[in-house]
Amino acid sequence: MSDPNESRGVLSRIRLWLRGEVVDDVPPELAACEFQCRAQECLHDKWETCENRLRAARSVE
Repeated sequence: MSDPNESRGVLSRIRLWLRGEVVDDVPPELAACEFQCRAQECLHDKWETCENRLRAARSVE
């Protein structure tokens, strides 16, 4: 019979590896778009003039 603690260690290592492979850090200048905006996707011209994004970018500078 296998040791339950050993299988937990393996699962933990797999979870950490997946997190590193799947989840990327969001650059500060894009964080407002990713976390505070309700729009799912912006067209390029809308993104360039978005007041929320511009305000957040000014606060990062």
